[in-house]
Amino acid sequence: MALNNEQIQSLTKEELLEYEALDSEGQDQFEYFFGFTSHKSEEVIVQNKEVLEYQKAAARIQLKSVATLLDFVPHAGQKPLFYSFDVQCDIYNNFVLLFGRRTGKSEVTSVVASRELLLPHSSTVLLTPVFENAKIIFGNVLKKVEQLGMPIKSINRGSFKLELTNGARFSANSAANVEAALGSSNSLLIVDETQSIPDIKRIMNQLLVPTMLDYGVRDSGLLWAHQILLGTPRGEENELTDYFYNELTLKNWKSFQAPSMTNPILPTAYIEQMRLELGDEVFRQEILAEIIGSDENVFHAYDRVRNTYTNEEAPRLDELPEGKTKRNYFSPTRDSLYIAGLDIGWADATANVHIYRTPEGRYYVQKAYSKNNTTTSQHVKNYKEIEANLRGEVDVRYCDPAAAQTINDYIVDYDYDVIPAKNDVAAGIKYLNNLLARTGVLEEPRLYIHEDLGELIRQVSRIRYKKTISKKSNDPFIKDPDGTHWDLIAALRYALFSDRYNIASLNILR
Repeated sequence: MALNNEQIQSLTKEELLEYEALDSEGQDQFEYFFGFTSHKSEEVIVQNKEVLEYQKAAARIQLKSVATLLDFVPHAGQKPLFYSFDVQCDIYNNFVLLFGRRTGKSEVTSVVASRELLLPHSSTVLLTPVFENAKIIFGNVLKKVEQLGMPIKSINRGSFKLELTNGARFSANSAANVEAALGSSNSLLIVDETQSIPDIKRIMNQLLVPTMLDYGVRDSGLLWAHQILLGTPRGEENELTDYFYNELTLKNWKSFQAPSMTNPILPTAYIEQMRLELGDEVFRQEILAEIIGSDENVFHAYDRVRNTYTNEEAPRLDELPEGKTKRNYFSPTRDSLYIAGLDIGWADATANVHIYRTPEGRYYVQKAYSKNNTTTSQHVKNYKEIEANLRGEVDVRYCDPAAAQTINDYIVDYDYDVIPAKNDVAAGIKYLNNLLARTGVLEEPRLYIHEDLGELIRQVSRIRYKKTISKKSNDPFIKDPDGTHWDLIAALRYALFSDRYNIASLNILR
């Protein structure tokens, strides 16, 4: 045997048996791969030197520090980006900013780009709807480079390209010439006026996002490279809106909204003038940076700020975020009563929601469950695990009335009591909108969804009425391009519209 005693003892019993069973050539290969040979191997470089230099600098240089050097003080609408970029860098690397008019998109973008240029061997790509749009941001970046005293290696003002002596590069590209950004690695992708770029998802997914991979992965599993998409809302049916909602289902995405009035230099008179000139809907979209739904929105009363809640303790009244009340901060007590709704999937997912009902008639959706390709027994097991972790008891469970056999199986075979739900779709949706809307003396909604229930929020936000209903189908709703079934909404409707103790429906909410 070619191995010495020390080498043999370093092997496990299984490895030794494998070695002894090999022929001569096989043993030579074994020794080679275990390092038991006299051959010398050169040092292996896992990442190239330039990437390591970039990562070292990126871990050390904060966006906030660069802003300080530039005498740039972010206003209230910009601060969340700075915090997430620096403090939460191991959580997020994709950012979406919905800004109202004159909120400082170009200025904050140039600060982010300047920070990237300080990192050796970085590569920043700015994508705009048309080439001329890049002129302002490129000009702002040049001013900041000069302000920071960063040595320039080359500059092309006509094509908006810049390279520094540290190897950092900046280039602007319109949607029409985005191919020019290919063939290189990019550490920062900035998309300005995203709402106005046709086919932006294909451009990003097929052409630009793959170029981010070469800058490596953090210990948290997140890419070192970033992408930032900026713009002004253009309704629910816009790809920028799709990106904005990514944070509901993708953990490494973070979205922000900044209405125009967060910019302290804008006079109140300007805001009021815009309110008069634009009209309510356009004002909300252009100035308040709200995503305005169309008449096809099923849940037109839903508001992402107003109708979500957290279990955190409520801040003082004078510290509440805009649009929030103390109702948005809620945690059920241990003697709470819940109702549940169940939608039985056949080809689609089976869904379950658990909702706490307050004595005053408000509802807090605490759990949302959706799975397919799972047996009935496993579904019930999962339901029971959810309920075991609730802070109270389930009062009643309302189930899809079309699933008569499943209802019987739940009760008889699995000791899981359910009753058939009411199933008037139009009336149920109208009732849910009443719960979502601000009503009563306090002008507060009666239905809140926990902020962590991303898939339920996505469904409530995105479901649309069909413009025309096919005679061959009784489904009045538009489905997403990926064919997502609105299972959680059905479960929500079964629970709330059927609730036998619905005090709110008696209009005595105080």
